[in-house]
Amino acid sequence: MSTVQGTLEGVVLMTRHGDRTKFYQDPNSYTGYETHITPLGEAQTYLTGQYIRSRYIAPGAPAQISGISEDTIDLDQCTVTADAAAESNVIVISAYSMWQGMYPATAQSNVTLANGTTVVSPLSGQQYLPIQTVEFAQSPLLEAFTSCPAYTAYLAGFYNSTAYTSKSNASKPVLGKLPAVVDGRATALKDMYNVYDYINVNNIYNATYATVLANTTTVAQANDLSNWVSYYAFSGPTNTSAGNIAGRGMMGGLITSMQTIANASTGNKIQHYSLSYKPFLSIFNMTGAAQSSPELAAVVSDEMYVNMVFRNNSVAGTEVKPYKLLGRDQVKLNDFVSAFNSSALYTTLDWCRACKQNSSINACDSLLAYAGSTTRSGASASATATGAALGSAGSDSHFSPVGAGFIGAVFGIAAASIGWYLLARNTRKKMASRGKVTISDPVPLDSYTDGRASDSKNPFK
Repeated sequence: MSTVQGTLEGVVLMTRHGDRTKFYQDPNSYTGYETHITPLGEAQTYLTGQYIRSRYIAPGAPAQISGISEDTIDLDQCTVTADAAAESNVIVISAYSMWQGMYPATAQSNVTLANGTTVVSPLSGQQYLPIQTVEFAQSPLLEAFTSCPAYTAYLAGFYNSTAYTSKSNASKPVLGKLPAVVDGRATALKDMYNVYDYINVNNIYNATYATVLANTTTVAQANDLSNWVSYYAFSGPTNTSAGNIAGRGMMGGLITSMQTIANASTGNKIQHYSLSYKPFLSIFNMTGAAQSSPELAAVVSDEMYVNMVFRNNSVAGTEVKPYKLLGRDQVKLNDFVSAFNSSALYTTLDWCRACKQNSSINACDSLLAYAGSTTRSGASASATATGAALGSAGSDSHFSPVGAGFIGAVFGIAAASIGWYLLARNTRKKMASRGKVTISDPVPLDSYTDGRASDSKNPFK
C-alpha cells in the first residue's frame, strides 16, 4: 500500500473459487452436491493470482510485502489452506490455479549438479506449493454450518420470519415466471440460490438458452433474490449468532494467521484460505464492512495494524477497495483480536458447543464429555430465541438493504478476494483520501426495464 506510510508485513488472503458447473444445495441445510471446475474457472483464478503478484510480490510492486521472495516460492513464507469439503474439488483446484499466477514458471527454479549440469523444474520451471486441504471430518471450521443444529434452527427461524414472508410475497410476480426456465426445479424464495445457479450456468454455456433470456429481466431478478436470501442465511444479528457460524469458524483461523505474520520470528508473509462464499458473507457482516464507506485516514503508532480490502476479480482493471473494520479505517491487531476472540471458533470443541452438536459427528460427544460441559458462554441462541430475533422485519435492524446489496460483490462474482493487511506503523502523517466507495442499496425488483440493472445503482457491476 504505497499511498500509506508504514511497512506491509504480510497479507492474509481469503479467496473464492472460479467458475464451475451447476451446484445444487439443500436450502434447509446448505448441504451441497457434486460439481466441477471449468477451464474458465481455472483461468479466472490464475488471473487473480497474477493480480496479487503484480500488487504484492513482483519486483517494484506498489504494495510489495516486506521481505517477500519475488520470483521463487519460499515455503517458509507462504501457507495455503483449502476447503476440500465444499463443492467437490473446485475450491482446491482454484487455489492451485491462483498460485500458478502468483509464482509462475521460472528458469530460476533449478539446481546445479556436481557435474556442472543445471536442471530446471518441469514445464519450464513450474513451481509447486503444498496446499493443506481440509475435509469436514478433519475439522469442521471451514464448513462450520454443516451438521450444525444451531444453524439449522437459525435457518428455520429465518424462513419463518416476517421479513422472509414479506419478501416472498413481494416477489410473487418474479417467482411465478421462473418454473418455465428452470426445468421443473423448486422456485420458492428459499430455493433462489439453486434457481439462479441453474439459470446462470445455462446462460453461460447454452447458446439457445442464453438467446431465449437475452431480452428478459429473468437473470437479473433471479440474481437479486438469490443475493437477498444468501446474505441473510449466513449473517446473524450478533457476532455470536448461529447465523454467523460460517464466519465464526473462519475467524479463529484469521486471528491465528494474523498473529503468525505479526510474529516476525515465523518468517511467514502470506496466509491464504481458499473458500466457498459462506464465510465471506458472515465475515463482512461480523466486521461491519458491509456498512462501511471506506477512506484512508491518519495513523500514529508503533503497533501492528489490520486493514481489510476487497477486489472484484471478475472485472478487468478493478483495483482493491478498502473497507472499514469496526467502523474504523484501520484497527490495531490487539483490538481486532479483542473484538472477535469471544465469537471465533478455534477448535472442534468450540464448534460442537456453538452448534449445540452433541452426537458422534466430529466426535462431539466424546469431546464434550471430556471437557465436562455442553454449554458455552455467548453461544448461539436457541431456535425460539432465533425466531424471535428474526420475527419482525420492521424492528430487526439486521434486515438492512445495504447488506443485501453488498452480497452482489461476494456471492455473484467468481474468484473474489479479501486481503487482510498487517502493517507496522511508525510514522505520523495525515494521508490524502482516495475517495469514498459507497455501497448502494440493492436494485429493486421493479427497477428493471431492459433486462439489466442500472450500473449507477450497483458499484460492483
